Amino acid sequence: MAFADHYPLETFASIADAAWWRAGDWRRSDEMKGEAYQAAVKADTNDRARVNDHKKIFESAVKAQFHDLRADGRLGKIANLEGHEIALADAWNDFIDGKETGHTFEWLIDSFDSVWTREFVEMDKNRYSRSREEGYVNGSHETPEKDLVEAAWQKLCNFMDGGCNLYEDSFFPRYEIEMSDHVTGKRGRLILVDWRAMVAVYNEEYNLVPLEPLAALELVTASFEVPTGELMLTDFLRVEGFNDGIGFEPEREYGELSLNSLQGRTKLISVHAEEHQIAFTQTTNTCVAVYQDNNGRLIITERWNDELESDEDEEIILAGWTRVGTFSCDMWRVMAFDKAVAIETMIRGGNENAEAELNTYLAGKKDYSDNIVHLKVESGTWEITSGEKFSESADREALKLPADVHIWCLLSPPK
Repeated sequence: MAFADHYPLETFASIADAAWWRAGDWRRSDEMKGEAYQAAVKADTNDRARVNDHKKIFESAVKAQFHDLRADGRLGKIANLEGHEIALADAWNDFIDGKETGHTFEWLIDSFDSVWTREFVEMDKNRYSRSREEGYVNGSHETPEKDLVEAAWQKLCNFMDGGCNLYEDSFFPRYEIEMSDHVTGKRGRLILVDWRAMVAVYNEEYNLVPLEPLAALELVTASFEVPTGELMLTDFLRVEGFNDGIGFEPEREYGELSLNSLQGRTKLISVHAEEHQIAFTQTTNTCVAVYQDNNGRLIITERWNDELESDEDEEIILAGWTRVGTFSCDMWRVMAFDKAVAIETMIRGGNENAEAELNTYLAGKKDYSDNIVHLKVESGTWEITSGEKFSESADREALKLPADVHIWCLLSPPK
């Protein structure tokens, strides 16, 4: 069935008079006070609501077209997804396999709104030039002529029937349907040719290149020094100099060490250990408990566990392990470091009175100073074992870790 059968011209024409850019004609704040400006804002708001409602109609038509395309065998799967986490790409492949994966599939359909928006905005190509003509009245809006409306609608139909979003003789898509990779943090685009799909990602030169398979992330074991044995465990030390002391150059912080990618968060484990002598693990917004076994090893776990029917007032009992403290992860991380390392970090971050200020802070019992677990442990070279999905992928039997509790990381004393 043709897309026009799901989305007829009269449906598109019913919204063709809309606009959400009238108020943009006013460019100076001192001019945005009159009735004309307020009227433009009101008209834009009303039309934006109409457009949002209309997009639901368009999305329903896209979904119906997808079912037709699948029935006709027109949809091609996306390859090379090994090692990546691209939710919309997985939803595409799942749909071809006959599965509609809940909200993710709906997000995939929603992403085709960019096709509609592109053709709608470009329907009247002379709109901007008219706004620069002498005598133009701010907030003016002309409903596109019938031929422009029909041409825009026809472009939508042509794409939804033909399924090719590339510019001619180019690997760059006219319709940018984003598919970002959660593992690498790279922004990608869905590439379509006759509804055969692939994902392309931007390289360092900001060119789109085909996605390649990726090796699965492995757990990390990294060493860090505990010189005095005064170990502190918390989500973050809220004292002057600490944040600057654990910082990185912008190109690293927003590149290879970005918290927005699984690769970046995994690499931060070893980098913080090697460069800052800090054990680091990224968490969710949670509360954790610290347990210690007879060999001095420490595990950081969820504080409560539904599987064990524990609640806020109950302590999870783990055979062979003793709970030695808890703290909240408002900064979505676990950090463990020697007190001497904390002082060195503060100094590196510009605090010239680090030791005295740290002692004052810890004695003050305020501003999260009580959100720290203090332990006297064996000094020397410790190890952290952690990584994305540590709790699911760690060999608990080999590591002698308890079952039935979510574990964020393992800290091991000197051997």
